[in-house]
Amino acid sequence: MKELFSFGRLWRRHPASETGRPVFRCYFLDAVGSIQSSENVQTDNLDQAVERVLVMLAERPQHAGFELWQGTRRLHTHIRTRL
Repeated sequence: MKELFSFGRLWRRHPASETGRPVFRCYFLDAVGSIQSSENVQTDNLDQAVERVLVMLAERPQHAGFELWQGTRRLHTHIRTRL
């Protein structure tokens, strides 16, 4: 397994990334934007990752939103709107 170093932390390359499909890291956020949990999401592209995580978010009412990252790049942020 390959190892990557980022910001003083040791990151291990997700094994599924060897398939060539992108692996995105999803961080579920609370109401003030703090990370409450995280998941790896493997899809063909960012749009599919957003769709999948929106379904996951609907099943997690305790979270206010999420961020999708790939490596050190934040690619998408979603915060729920309250009606």
